[in-house]
Amino acid sequence: MTGSDPRTDSGVLIRPVWRRSPGRGEFATALAMALAPVVGLLCLTAKLGDREMTAGPGGARVGPAVSSTGATALAALNAPAPAGRRAEKGTETTESTESRAAPEREFPTLLERFLVGRLSANSELNARLAALRVKAVDVPAHVWVKVALLILLGPLFCFFAWPLRRAATAMLGAYAFGSAACELAAYFGMQWSGALIVSLAPAFLGALVGWHLLVACTTINSGCMIGATLGVALITTVGTPSWLPAPMLVFLCCTLAIIVTYLLTLRPALISGWATLGAGLMSVALVAGAGMFVRNIPLWDLFVACFTLLVILGTVTQYRLAVEREPQDEADLAAEAAATSEGQAMLRRLRLEHEGGE
Repeated sequence: MTGSDPRTDSGVLIRPVWRRSPGRGEFATALAMALAPVVGLLCLTAKLGDREMTAGPGGARVGPAVSSTGATALAALNAPAPAGRRAEKGTETTESTESRAAPEREFPTLLERFLVGRLSANSELNARLAALRVKAVDVPAHVWVKVALLILLGPLFCFFAWPLRRAATAMLGAYAFGSAACELAAYFGMQWSGALIVSLAPAFLGALVGWHLLVACTTINSGCMIGATLGVALITTVGTPSWLPAPMLVFLCCTLAIIVTYLLTLRPALISGWATLGAGLMSVALVAGAGMFVRNIPLWDLFVACFTLLVILGTVTQYRLAVEREPQDEADLAAEAAATSEGQAMLRRLRLEHEGGE
């Protein structure tokens, strides 16, 4: 961009502009980036299986009510892969019995670890929602307000974030800043109505931050999702070195993925990142609603299936909207350029050149 380019007045952080419309290559990249978190969920399921296998018979957990979702994920990442399979067949452990038995695999396969983790994840989600059903009547009103806002923002992020990209980041920033302020006010003993009033100004500040940091917000969003997927996949298949803890490996992958996403795949990240975030919010809402009314169903399987379907539909929808929106964006850019002094001077110069040529 040159100094006379009107796009420098707003900056790339406000209005990203491309000289060509999205093509099929970009669509394939966006779809691959959107499906990357699905791979991460499958690898995380296998790590949950590692946690169950390494716990042993004496380490079985009665219920997961004392741990949060983040704590469960961190515990699964830090769980070492099972060193071997212990066959428990009563007292038949003599050498003669072992010699007659068929040779056993030393390490469980990835599929076996995944199946064990799937059972663990389903049971944990059912236990958490059973506890939530009991505590639902005592949940403060401001929590329900935040849940309702997330349910409303999910479809917008998943299907319509590209044409409303600045508005989408503004709403996300408003929700993040406002919910943090509301939680802080409730922590200091304010009623939910007063906490909501106090959160209005921080929500406006978050909207300003999201509006002016469009590319930064979406790049961090997509980079963290892809980096977390890569980190979990490495931990599941290769393991972690002794000098680098599993959470730090995931953090390092997220940092590198943010840089690569900004430099190489910016527009696919803008298209797929919002679809992934919206699909996650909608899937959580659907699974939580199903678990509140129907008991003992495979909630983890339902979440992964809903997330995969919604993220594909959201990416395809936003790609089509991006292709249809591109001519309008060029017209808006031309109108924006004509509204500046440099753009008006350029138009006068072109008009004089055209008249002189005639």
